[in-house]
Amino acid sequence: MNHIDYLQLIENADVYSLVKKTPLEYAKSLTARLGNKILLKREDLHPIYSFKIRGAFNKINQLSKEQLKNGVICSSAGNHGQGVALAAQQKNIRAVIVMPLTTPSIKVSAVRSLEGEIVLYGNNYDEAYDHAKQLGKTLRTLGILIYITSLQHKSKKKTELNSNRDNKLYKRKRIKTW
Repeated sequence: MNHIDYLQLIENADVYSLVKKTPLEYAKSLTARLGNKILLKREDLHPIYSFKIRGAFNKINQLSKEQLKNGVICSSAGNHGQGVALAAQQKNIRAVIVMPLTTPSIKVSAVRSLEGEIVLYGNNYDEAYDHAKQLGKTLRTLGILIYITSLQHKSKKKTELNSNRDNKLYKRKRIKTW
């Protein structure tokens, strides 16, 4: 089995021309409440207020000039789309962001302000994702767009399996929630 050195991949990621190294902040109240030292990673300090810029910018930086020349496409209900749009803006390339019709207007406006081309499609994320993949395939055949995926996307079936597994773990371990 191959060992992947994630720390080395993170340290060598070509993202720090755009992405900040954000601090860890001691969470006094949570620490007291949980009886464990809690540190919060301040990803809200990025221009789009989310860690999603890291993955989007890293992926776009890995594309060749030939792949970049026609732009990128992704599906998102918000933060990933903002990350892709900002990274594309920095690279001066086209970004098409497919978002569900139910996406909050503040998220749509944020992508638009970063010069992302918005396609509103579907009643939920999975429908927008499927449309973006199909649109990406169609346009890629014409040599137009490269699909940028979010690392958090899960198919509906996999999500249901994880949810069932997590529910069983919850019942077995009696996890305290608040």
